[in-house]
Amino acid sequence: MTTIVTKNSSTAASVPTASDLVQGELAVNVTDKKLYTKNNSNAVVEVAANQTAAEILTALLTVDGSGSGLDADKVDGFNISTASTGTDANTIYFRTI
Repeated sequence: MTTIVTKNSSTAASVPTASDLVQGELAVNVTDKKLYTKNNSNAVVEVAANQTAAEILTALLTVDGSGSGLDADKVDGFNISTASTGTDANTIYFRTI
């Protein structure tokens, strides 16, 4: 039986540098549960992520907006900033523009 071991680190937040890897070689941070490789642009990229909900939300907020397909500031296509004040706490009121 042949054992293959990738480059690895058990130091939290440790990321390999471009000089640590050759293109396509894998490195894993076993503490963070993240997998890295070097791409054809000589950049180290993360190929697998174990993100928390807060990390995912932070990442999504960087791409939200018109044309992103996300539009987190809208409810059923209506911009929440156009909502009027209503007396029913369980209802969102919209005005058309």
